[in-house]
Amino acid sequence: MKLNKEFAQAAKAAGVCREWYERLLQTEDPEGLADMFFNGIDFCLSKGVPSLQKLRELGAEFLNPRGLYIDQKGIALGNVPRAVFFGACEGSAAYNGMAVAQLYATGDTQLHVIGIHKAAITVDAFDNSRVTVEARDGARITVFQYEGAHVETITGENAGTVKVVVKHKKTY
Repeated sequence: MKLNKEFAQAAKAAGVCREWYERLLQTEDPEGLADMFFNGIDFCLSKGVPSLQKLRELGAEFLNPRGLYIDQKGIALGNVPRAVFFGACEGSAAYNGMAVAQLYATGDTQLHVIGIHKAAITVDAFDNSRVTVEARDGARITVFQYEGAHVETITGENAGTVKVVVKHKKTY
């Protein structure tokens, strides 16, 4: 069975609307599927679609070029506009200049995020994730901290702006 049909069936079982179900069936290329995932990330993360098991089957060669990481150690990203960390990832993401990013930490992920020189970063932290953020030289980082997630902020010389918004719920 093609990947888009597998994803469409899983999404339908989780309650996706008819429009998105039809779009999934018509989207056959991996980049298009990744775009749909990110555009519907609130549904995907809250419903667990695709499953962690399916993501593990796809492997790093398929996932990493599309900004998806699962159970990986030693991740070091720079100015990547979007990324999701599933399972037990460990790594860092650094941004500088006018970089803009949206990051998602789930499971037992441990992530260190650094923003420098006007970078604008948003992080959604779920489950048992541990996110450390550091903003310098005009960078702005906003973290949406969901139940169970741990957020630490580091301040130092030339501190930027860090805002932690505590959500009193498990997911979106």
